[in-house]
Formats: sequence, C-alpha cells, structure tokens
Amino acid sequence: MLSIGELAGLAGTTVRAVRHYHAEGLLEEPERDQWGHRRYSAADLVRLLRIRRLRELGLPLDRIPQALTGDLPGLLDAFDAELAAQQEEIAERRRRIAELKQSTSDLVVPQAVEEAHRRFAEAGVREALLAGERQAVLMMLALAPEALGELERLCRRVLDDPDAFQVWLEAVLAFQDLDARADQADVDALADRFAAMLPRPAATGTGTGAGTGAGTAADKLLADLLRSYTTAQQRVMAAIGERLALT
Repeated sequence: MLSIGELAGLAGTTVRAVRHYHAEGLLEEPERDQWGHRRYSAADLVRLLRIRRLRELGLPLDRIPQALTGDLPGLLDAFDAELAAQQEEIAERRRRIAELKQSTSDLVVPQAVEEAHRRFAEAGVREALLAGERQAVLMMLALAPEALGELERLCRRVLDDPDAFQVWLEAVLAFQDLDARADQADVDALADRFAAMLPRPAATGTGTGAGTGAGTAADKLLADLLRSYTTAQQRVMAAIGERLALT
C-alpha cells in the first residue's frame, strides 16, 4: 500500500494534484489506516496515471469521468475535432499577425482597407482625407462590426481590378476637390457614383443593433467625424446615406 506522497511520486504528479482530484471526485479517497494515514492501492495508481495522461492531452476535468468509464474513443474524437477547430482559428490569427508584421498599417483597420488607402495616397489623395476615412472605419468597427467584413471584401475586389480601382479613385478625388460652392446637381451626381459602388447595409431594424443608447452614441460620433469634412462633402455623405437607406 502506498502513501499519498509515494502515489504522487510514482504517477509523476504532486500531492496537491492528488488532493485536487479527490475534491473533483476523479479519484476516490481510500480509508485511513490505524495511524490515520490514507493508503493507496495499485488500482488507485493505475487510475491516477490515466487521469494524468488525459490531463496531459488537455482534456478538461469535467470530461475525465466519462473518459474513464464511458466511450473513450468517441469522446477523444469529439475533443480532437475541437482541437482541430482551435488550430484553424490559431492559424488564421497567425496569418493576420504575419500580415501586420510585414506592414505599417493600423493594428485595427483591416489590411485590405489600409492597402486601398495606401494606393489612394500614391495616386494623389491627401492624408487629411484618408485620416478621416480611417476614423470612419474605426467607428464602423465599434458600431456595426458586421459591416466591416463587407467593406474589407469590397476593398479587396477594388484592389484586384484595375478598372474598378480607377473608378473609385476618380470618385474619391472628385470628393476631395469638391468646391464649397458646389451646387446640388454636383452633390447628387457624386453621391450617385458612390452609392452605386458601396454595399447595401443589412436590414437589421435597429441601425447599429445596439438599441437607443448605441444610436445616441452613433449620432455623437458621426457629428464629431463630420467636422473634418467641408460643408459640400458633408452634403455628399448625407446624400449617399439617403440613397443607401432607400435601397
């Protein structure tokens, strides 16, 4: 018969771990001997070795009883599938990290959006306008994160299609150089160009999907963002919003 220290030593674990397994109901506590010490059998050692092996595999404590007494192959298949899904998620995170390490882009703005901004800057779009666009993207991330994926896909399509990029560039340059005295016809024409290229918002029924409080926050953020644009540009943005809301 083994003491708790001898049991732990043979199993390659600690006395504290053995007591924890007792508390979790994974390892039955033996009766005490006449001197008040618990004595463990070979069967206890075998069970502890199995528990330790399952823990080394990463199996959660609450699944170990089933693994010891039930369908171990089936449980391990399910656990393996979970690990495979986690591995895919980790691979995707590492891909994003690698992209960020190779660029000077903003840590929050999606890579495709940042690349589109870089290309626009090379083509003559001023940094002040691009900075405002980055703020708009970050606001979208906070208030309507589901729309950010669609924006990223749009940017990738534009970057992969030279003709589409040129159409976007011409519209952005026209927006940048919009005269403060632009008449309504100019505003409407430019709004039509952007509305034809932008994805339609999903009909959620709640705007941002976060209720009245989020709507109030969105209004405040939008008002703050618009201050960086000229009056004519603000008119174009309002007209774009109206067109997208009606489609």
